[in-house]
Amino acid sequence: MRHLLKTMVVFLIMGLSLCLHGCSLSKTLNPNVARIYKDAAKIETRNPVIVIHGILGAQLTQKSTGKTIWGAFTSDTISPNTPEGALAMAMPLSIPKSTSYNPASEDVFASGPLDKLQIGFSFPILAVNVYNSILSSLGVGGYTDNVVLDPETPEYSEDHFTCFTFFYDWRRDNVANAIQLDQFIKSTRKHINKTAQNKIRKLRASSNLALHKKADELEEWLNTGFKFDIVAHSMGGLVSRYYLRYGNQQLPNDGTHPELNWAGTKEVDRLIIVGTPNFGAMESLQTLLHGSQMSPILPRYHPALLGTMPSIYQLMPRNRHLVIENADNNFDLYDVDNWKNLQWGLLSPDSLAFTKMYLPDVSDEDIATKSYEYVKWSLTKAKAFHQALDRYPDKPCPSRIYLFAGDAVNTLTKARLDDDKTYLDFKQNQLYYPGDGTVPRYSAVADDRFGQAFQPHLKSPVPWTHSTFLNNDHLGLTMNPVFTNNVLFILLESK
Repeated sequence: MRHLLKTMVVFLIMGLSLCLHGCSLSKTLNPNVARIYKDAAKIETRNPVIVIHGILGAQLTQKSTGKTIWGAFTSDTISPNTPEGALAMAMPLSIPKSTSYNPASEDVFASGPLDKLQIGFSFPILAVNVYNSILSSLGVGGYTDNVVLDPETPEYSEDHFTCFTFFYDWRRDNVANAIQLDQFIKSTRKHINKTAQNKIRKLRASSNLALHKKADELEEWLNTGFKFDIVAHSMGGLVSRYYLRYGNQQLPNDGTHPELNWAGTKEVDRLIIVGTPNFGAMESLQTLLHGSQMSPILPRYHPALLGTMPSIYQLMPRNRHLVIENADNNFDLYDVDNWKNLQWGLLSPDSLAFTKMYLPDVSDEDIATKSYEYVKWSLTKAKAFHQALDRYPDKPCPSRIYLFAGDAVNTLTKARLDDDKTYLDFKQNQLYYPGDGTVPRYSAVADDRFGQAFQPHLKSPVPWTHSTFLNNDHLGLTMNPVFTNNVLFILLESK
């Protein structure tokens, strides 16, 4: 009996020891990135960083009224379900002669980061906590944004030239915003040259020889020339990828392709994209068909409103990946007549009534005609945008492209037509695949094998330098310490 008790005690101690050891191994340990990159963070002669938000990531303000139409729900916000609010937020139901635009001449413009809204959307927003998490990550590495400073990051001088945020009207065509990015980069380059020259003069005015040496380093850096690094979230990655491939080229209206000349790589050294739907996301189609409501206490965004925004069509998945189950083999998501026959989105009777609410002087017949032509244009534009991004390049990309993606959350990836071919179901379990809850993994890595016969090796039109997979949802990707550590290593340590 005593021997048995002794044996039991030994096994108990061994088990407890193993349990404690296992517990210690399972504890999540985060690196001290502030200490790791302390010295590198002080070096100013490096690529400036441009941060680019995703869809819904910028606050939209109306100049004529001074009110917010997206990004805050306060007394200064116009409700999207009033004639005034719907008219302000909707894009005009007319096919633009050019997708280019001048933000300074628009009544509605991107006025800055979201500073109040912290609630999810069908496409989760780059809310203030996510935006600040990117800036905090960069701040540890000595990058200071010129819009929002996180109080937790170190203080830096006013004459910084390390980090800049590109805000754009996310409702618009992504090509138009890529052209805006080109203009932003050129103006930012001028600003950096001017700011750096001023700093060089200040340093040389000092009697401190160490500051003179720093002035020489800055001057050499300017004379040698510098490029930008980009950190882009969600749809911002699509804008950036188009810019890398085509610079400020428009998409031709005759169906031909722009020249894939890697024009943007003359300005961009490294592109880091986070949770980008490179092959689209099914939630965009769901949003276009059913609208979205962020919370029962907040307003619903009607399909007739969201259906006027070209960018959402450009987030749709591709036909070749067979994302519509129980459909005919030749079913085309981008055929406007399919949308008309199935009464989808902007072409539904309910959307006609909503549009009539904010366009009371337009007849029902004219609204129906305008809506049909506008959806047709939006779908055609989206298909051309996809083809421009999905082309396999003949020449290697001179810039380096780094991917951060999530693959631990069940993510809507497909939809299923019912047997009568009248209703599209988004809820069945088999329609979900690994992703970040918004963007499926196959889309994030641009895996062209999806929906096709099995192939052993990844086939992608995106020339990845490196990929990092995280166990976070769409908004949580940028809050992961692994993201921070790897992004700082890429920006500060890799050559």
